[in-house]
Amino acid sequence: MQTNTKASKRAIFSGLSWTSVSTIINGLSQVLRLSILSRFLEKSDFGIVAILTLTLGMVQVFSDLGFSSAIMSQKDLEKQDFVSLFWLQFIIYNVTMICLSLSSSLFASYYSNAAIASMLPIVLFELFFISIGRLYETVLQKEMRFKTIAIRNMLAAVISIPFALILALQSFGVYSMILSTLAHAAIINIWNFMAGQSTYKMQLQRIDYKKTKGLMKVGGFQMGTQIIDYLSSKLDIIVIGIYFDVSELGLYNLSKEVVVKFSFVTNAIVNKVLLPVLTSLQNDIARLREMFCKFVRETSLLNALLTSFMFVFADVIVYYFYGEKYIEATYLVRITAICSFWGMSSNPNGLVAIAMKKTDVTFVYTIIRVIMTSVILLTFGWISMEVTMIAVLIVAIIGFFLSWKMLLNNTISLGLLTYLKRFVPSSSTFSIVSIVLMPWWIAYGDYKKISVTVVFVLVYMLVTAICVAFAERDMVKQLITKRYDAYKKQTN
Repeated sequence: MQTNTKASKRAIFSGLSWTSVSTIINGLSQVLRLSILSRFLEKSDFGIVAILTLTLGMVQVFSDLGFSSAIMSQKDLEKQDFVSLFWLQFIIYNVTMICLSLSSSLFASYYSNAAIASMLPIVLFELFFISIGRLYETVLQKEMRFKTIAIRNMLAAVISIPFALILALQSFGVYSMILSTLAHAAIINIWNFMAGQSTYKMQLQRIDYKKTKGLMKVGGFQMGTQIIDYLSSKLDIIVIGIYFDVSELGLYNLSKEVVVKFSFVTNAIVNKVLLPVLTSLQNDIARLREMFCKFVRETSLLNALLTSFMFVFADVIVYYFYGEKYIEATYLVRITAICSFWGMSSNPNGLVAIAMKKTDVTFVYTIIRVIMTSVILLTFGWISMEVTMIAVLIVAIIGFFLSWKMLLNNTISLGLLTYLKRFVPSSSTFSIVSIVLMPWWIAYGDYKKISVTVVFVLVYMLVTAICVAFAERDMVKQLITKRYDAYKKQTN
């Protein structure tokens, strides 16, 4: 038991190390790509991209059929079963791609934008690459091959940025974003396919529906959950697309993207590292609950540091990443940062349900959340962009507590008080930093002056360090005691 625990800790540490490095590089590269392209594209271009990615994302989730989660939940999966799932998903993805590409003119007519008719088939071609790499990525995550995944992510990031820049300089316009994104997806999924051959070598095989029926049942609930969950996460884009023009949609999407890309660091770490660990502990609920609580406490503190920085210095982020013409997006970034803190805090909860094979619970939870989100956004979203953002924040807060009740309390019997205690360090850090620094920055800060910004950032780092040290004072005391004891032994 002790050997397994040590092995688990080593796997977690290795996973955190590699995943953190690659995720930071990948997240920064995506923000950098947006930053570069914002100098060449207009707000309306980003609005069109938001519509295209919304369509592609919905198709991806639907076509997955929940197979990825089904594979992850199985400790041992026979090669024949995996290959059957692969070919079934391959057919579904590519048939869907062809059908929707032929119907692209209908999408263009719905959004009253003729350019969508020619752009959508190019965007949808990403489904081909996903069809050969999606399931193999699940295999790599399940086997905790985080080094392979990290190298893949860094390579794709390094290639896609100069590619996007070259296209932009050659006046490709919005196609520079579309084609660079497609190239990134191609590298990722081809790499997955090649790396996964050592575990499940691909071969031509007849699809055995009877043997994969059990997996499809588990995946069926997860597919429904993913579809509704994706729809829920994109309802703000849908509502804004209905009530506001493409330029306003583009401005909002840029604001949301910059927060999501920065927040992507902790989300990726949680999803790629925590899920396989929780799955390995599914027969030991007490140990699983302990591991989950510890992980949530640590990652939520990182979430607080990221989101509080974005909240305070939103105008700096917008100015230096997007340019002066997008500075009006500052308030959107600030509200989105607060929403992100609540959303990321509850993000790991769904992984517990998947690890415990309670995908039916996540399905019901997601239905309730999407109904709640739809009602709130459709009721208030038409008034103004500001009201829409407040509605999104309310949804995030309610969703936090709903997620605890259905995904944690009902699966591993985790009490609310025990759960909330894990967020005391992170929530107090976010609140104190924001309350202390925000008024001073608004009164004396100047996002155009680098020297002033650097001073305030240094003050921010000092305040956050004090907050973290106080919040984690027990851990700090232990570290100081260990250092002192080691020093004493050396001197003696």
